[in-house]
Amino acid sequence: MKRSNWVRRTLAMFMAAVLVLSAGSALAAEEKTLRVSASAEGTVDYNGPTAIQDAIRYIESQTDKDGWTIILEDGEYNRFNVGKKTPNLTVKGGKGAVISVMDGTASPTGAGDDAGGINFQTAAGFTLEGVTLKAGGQKKNWTYAMITNFGNSGGGNGITVKDCDFTGTAGRGILISSGCAKFTVDGCTFAETVGTAVEVMNDGTPVAQEGSFVTNNTFNKNDYALHGYWGGKGSGGTLTMTGNTLTGKGSGADTKRCKIIVQDDGNKGNVIPAISGNTITNGLVGLVNIKDDGVLARAVLEANTVDEGTFGVDGIEPGTIEFYSSYQAKQGGYRYGTWQSTGLNNTDWTDEQKAAVQTAIDEANANQADVLNITGLPDGTLIHTFTWFKDAIYWTPYENGKLTVKKTVEGEAEEGRKFAFTVTLTGEGIPEGEQVYGGVTFTGGVAEFELGKDESLTIEGIPVGVSYEVAEEAADGYTTKMENATGEILADEEAVVSVTNASPIIITVTKVWDDEDDKDSLRPDSIIVNLLADGEATDYECELDEAGKWTYTFEDLPKYSEEGKEIVYSVKEEAVEGYEEPVIEGKDGVFTITNIHVPETEPETEPTTEPEEIPDETVPLAPPTEEETETETEPEDDTTAATTTAEEIEENDVPLAPPTVTPVTPTQPTRIPMDHGYEEIIDDEVPQALPVTGQVHWPILVLAIAGVVMLGAAAIIRRRQKTEG
Repeated sequence: MKRSNWVRRTLAMFMAAVLVLSAGSALAAEEKTLRVSASAEGTVDYNGPTAIQDAIRYIESQTDKDGWTIILEDGEYNRFNVGKKTPNLTVKGGKGAVISVMDGTASPTGAGDDAGGINFQTAAGFTLEGVTLKAGGQKKNWTYAMITNFGNSGGGNGITVKDCDFTGTAGRGILISSGCAKFTVDGCTFAETVGTAVEVMNDGTPVAQEGSFVTNNTFNKNDYALHGYWGGKGSGGTLTMTGNTLTGKGSGADTKRCKIIVQDDGNKGNVIPAISGNTITNGLVGLVNIKDDGVLARAVLEANTVDEGTFGVDGIEPGTIEFYSSYQAKQGGYRYGTWQSTGLNNTDWTDEQKAAVQTAIDEANANQADVLNITGLPDGTLIHTFTWFKDAIYWTPYENGKLTVKKTVEGEAEEGRKFAFTVTLTGEGIPEGEQVYGGVTFTGGVAEFELGKDESLTIEGIPVGVSYEVAEEAADGYTTKMENATGEILADEEAVVSVTNASPIIITVTKVWDDEDDKDSLRPDSIIVNLLADGEATDYECELDEAGKWTYTFEDLPKYSEEGKEIVYSVKEEAVEGYEEPVIEGKDGVFTITNIHVPETEPETEPTTEPEEIPDETVPLAPPTEEETETETEPEDDTTAATTTAEEIEENDVPLAPPTVTPVTPTQPTRIPMDHGYEEIIDDEVPQALPVTGQVHWPILVLAIAGVVMLGAAAIIRRRQKTEG
């Protein structure tokens, strides 16, 4: 137990010590922070426009001067100077904290080498962060800059300028002079009115081994994003430029490139440029006397995102290698424009030298070369085409557009199947020999290439006004559909040619009529058949008629839908009057449509024979009473029959006597055979008789019974009439 208490006490003491040290560190950090305000009144440490310089004077009076921070509230401040007495000083604020520079005010400390802005001449590790600098346009000499370490004594190594906005009118934003081997410019924005954003004049100072950095800045139409040279003894470190955006101004011959110039004074490796990952529009990258053979302008262009108006230059001091200046257009080796010269009359060259430069330019353009090498002039001459007159020779891009060919194969394509294409360019500017556009080599304006399923090819840099034609070589087993296959290249536009291949589908439709050879003359002259895809109507239909033998074939139908699913085809016939619903059968792309009509027919009648006329022999009934005697009617055809009503029979209660019939033996009639299989009986004198089978008395019995029934029915009717009456 005692041991446990001892451990707890020890831990508690340790934690208390840590807390005390932490509090002391926080207090120390807070003690090295000053807050200032541009306002004349406030509760901060220093107030008014001179508050920054006042705070620096306070720090200089302290025993510990290293690593202080000055926090700026929003407002407008005067410029200030930083000396070696306050190393690693940081001045920072929001963008609302504005520092006026190059406005004609006197140096706040009376420094002899006043450059008109913020001077950090001998201060090591100075950082300026997050503020806005506003230049008043003051001009004195070439040393003027918004921020600089320029001074006769040199120094000020390790400057950092971060997240600052450079506004107003100034010849330079940041000037790095001898003694500053290491610097960082990160996340800053430079207005167009700032001529050179970052200038480096390190005559005797190579890049520090740990390097210098120009990163993530925006250079908006400045003459130079970076213009610098390094010298001195020994190998230098790496100058890194990445993540920056550079934009030139103007167009054509009036274009002013936003330039990156890196020069090693003595070709001794004092600086190794690492320029990549930048976006450059209408820019120029110039590398002069760079010892590392792998760092050339063409390689730099390839490592950045550049437009067709951007070019590079490799400049070499005379006497080191065979050529002196090599101007190179955009990477990729394809032609975008022509080489131009301007300002040659402003050089100190002789007429012979000027003529030689112009000849080199003319020959490069005649050969449509994207590389211009200038050689053969006396030492000390050609380097000036670049180092002294950066825009004396420049690249003017054509107005150009691009052509894209897209390949689509409907459904499944054969494994590894390629389709062959030919692109033909015609018009002014297309050479008879070889020319490369977008990595595609054209010979006499014609290029060939292959594309597989869902592949595409974009050809950039084609001069505006050139006509194009895209053709695909016939592909066995596929149909080809092309859209926008011919046209003209337009400025800053993309011509898109869509090529779709699919295995063709053939559908055959045949009409069958089941109508007893059109017995009722209802069959139409023609019918319309619609083609359906997956049960839905399509734009395909056909007309079937006798001339076409009632058949039609749909050809070159797509096999697959846009989703790559195989299409199921069917057919539908428009209604045919007088016919039943059609019977449609289909298999393997062949459809049969059968229309059925059953013709109307007259009902068949069975042959009949007329019965023989039988003489009527009246069989008298029992004599009626006088009151019931009725007038007898004579039957037709001289046949007389006695008729008595049913009532009378019932009243007199006299039974009917069976009639007696005298058999008649008919004469034999004449029979004539007929087409329908029956015989016609012709005999004018002999009445037709019913067929007789067995005995000849059964007809008489039947007639007698019928007569009795009729007489009975008549008697009943008569009695009812009397009763009702």
